[in-house]
Amino acid sequence: MAAVITFCLGFMMMAGRISGNRILNAIATALVEFTRGVPTLLFIYFFFLVVPQGNSL
Repeated sequence: MAAVITFCLGFMMMAGRISGNRILNAIATALVEFTRGVPTLLFIYFFFLVVPQGNSL
């Protein structure tokens, strides 16, 4: 399931990056560069420690 979700998100980011729309291109570029700049371990901590607690908010 994670592979399917990741593939879909990656495909949307790729489509945004090659889009002729400047706003969509800028948003996709910002998301891709942010994701590339954050260490993977930080994402792991976020999804295992922070996201499960989001239900109690």
